[in-house]
Amino acid sequence: NTFTAKFTATNPNFSDRTVEITVNVAKKAVNAPTGMDKAYNGEHQTSGLTDTELYTVVEDNGGTEMGSYTVTLKLVDSANYKWASTEGETVTLSYTIAGAANSWVVDPSMDGWTYGDEAKAPVADALYGDYKVEYRIDVDGSEYSEAVPTAAGSYIARFTTTDTSATILVAEVKFTIAKKTVEVVWGNGSFTYNGEAQVPTAEAIGVNGEKITVTVDGAKVNVGTYTATASAANANYTLTNTTSSFTISPRSVEVVWGNGSFTYSGEAQAPTAEAIGVNGEKIAVV
Repeated sequence: NTFTAKFTATNPNFSDRTVEITVNVAKKAVNAPTGMDKAYNGEHQTSGLTDTELYTVVEDNGGTEMGSYTVTLKLVDSANYKWASTEGETVTLSYTIAGAANSWVVDPSMDGWTYGDEAKAPVADALYGDYKVEYRIDVDGSEYSEAVPTAAGSYIARFTTTDTSATILVAEVKFTIAKKTVEVVWGNGSFTYNGEAQVPTAEAIGVNGEKITVTVDGAKVNVGTYTATASAANANYTLTNTTSSFTISPRSVEVVWGNGSFTYSGEAQAPTAEAIGVNGEKIAVV
């Protein structure tokens, strides 16, 4: 407020002198209270402010759920006091009910397994609430799914806490589904020359009787001892016993003799002989 002060000087030897002075008395600034934020506890909470000699609490409804809330304060003596942050006799302040600080009690982990075996269970424990697990193949750009993978490969498991009353935790861990080892079973490795490429058969049986497509390389035509190699374009299996020795033996062919009766001619004479191999092949007979 503004006041006028009047000062009068009196002295019997002098004339009286009066002076008026204007005095401005400023309002005292009041700082609004702080530190009202709360941690979620599942119960109804307010700012916690109470009436003081400077202000009263006009409205403070508060709430239970996480979020932002307000409290309104009113100055007791607005003639001599004012809010430092705003004009007027009331001020509205915001405060927050925030989620409880969550943390992992047991760090998330995921052990791998071998294709065809029972999947291992994810392991984790959060201070607040449960968690869900999603999976994706360990390739950039792949998407998460709640389905547990079954094919051999490298994967990422994402653990996410589900209690929305606490801070949400997210953790990613890598794990592997290893290829299953399967032994190749070879067929007969003994052959007789037939003029065509020959090689042993090979097969491999996987999980639940699955027949694995096996490719065999190393087929040969001529007589000799060779090595066949088996392979499979199946990402879920690793083959063992992938090589096998095999033999192509000579084919027995009967010699057909010509006329064996001759009349003396003074020259050397002998019957003719011939042998016919596979596919009509004429074999040179000496």
